[in-house]
Order: sequence, then structure tokens, then C-alpha cells
Amino acid sequence: MSHNQFMACRFPVVVASLLLSISASQASAGTVTKQLIVGTWECGPTVMKGPDVTVTASYVLERKPDMTFMHTGTSRVEPKGREAFTFDATYRGTWKLAGDVLTWTYTESKFVGSSLPQVTPEIGQKIIDDEHRKQPISSSRVIRVDARSISTIPVKPLYAAAAVASHCKRKMEGAVLPSVVKPAAG
Repeated sequence: MSHNQFMACRFPVVVASLLLSISASQASAGTVTKQLIVGTWECGPTVMKGPDVTVTASYVLERKPDMTFMHTGTSRVEPKGREAFTFDATYRGTWKLAGDVLTWTYTESKFVGSSLPQVTPEIGQKIIDDEHRKQPISSSRVIRVDARSISTIPVKPLYAAAAVASHCKRKMEGAVLPSVVKPAAG
């Protein structure tokens, strides 16, 4: 695959990167709390299908009580008629919760590697940097959340193919699950 062909495949990598970075959680209004969504989550696989490519993204997302996050993920990119490849990256930044909407601000994004030898560290980092310049802040609406799982969907994604739900499970190793307080029957 030539450099130009690879650059034409940027769309799926970008979609995967953005979707991975903005995945979070939701429930009905008033039930999404900071306490409930803080923790380490294993997410995906999330499948995004564009007209010429399919991207499958899996990642680990850690939301900290100090309102920072770290995300490490792998996207498998399958362009039609070309060899599939992987694209790995990490992201850091801050998050906030307003009702059932999580908003992410990226402060650091780092290309980790790709299965394509043509994707040098410089090219991989440029792809990530270019996309975050286009959308440095992104949001997800929580569609379901409980102590063990979270599902979200992007709000105004940069690419239409990224408008798919992401599903995450709480990483359970030594985890202390937050209690879920249900409103009193009235």
C-alpha cells in the first residue's frame, strides 16, 4: 500500500480514534453520576462501517475522580480491496458530566503503532493530530449505565460512520463497585 493509499484510509482510523476517545455511558436523566462512571472500563469491540471500510475498535478507558481520563486502544481497519491493518493509540485529557452527556477534551494523543510498516511514528502521529485539530472536544450521550456496564453514543460525531453505540464493561480486578441508589417509590 502506498503512502497515498494509506492516507486515503485515514477516515476509518480517525473514526475509530474519535469513537474510542468519546465512548462513555448513559441511563435515564438524573441517574448518571460521577461516582457511577469513574473507574476502568473495557470497551468494544465497536464496529463502524463506512462505504469503503470497516473499523473495529477495542480499548480500555480509565475515568479518574479528578476528572481526567486515559484511553488505550486498537482499531482494526479493513479497507475494501486492500489489506487489513491495526492502528494503536493512547489518549489523555479531561472529562465532565452534564446530565447524561460526557464531554472529553484531549490534552495528549499518542500514536503507539500499526501493523502496516508504511505507517511510521511520524505518519501515525500526524493522523491523530490532524483529527484532534478538527475536533479537540467531543461528547457522548449515556444510553445505559449501571455498576458493571456502560453504553454510549457520540453526539455530533465528526464522521457519520462513527454514530454507533459503544458498550463497555467495568474491569473487575479488585474493583469496589459503587452502590446504585434507586429513588424512593413515590
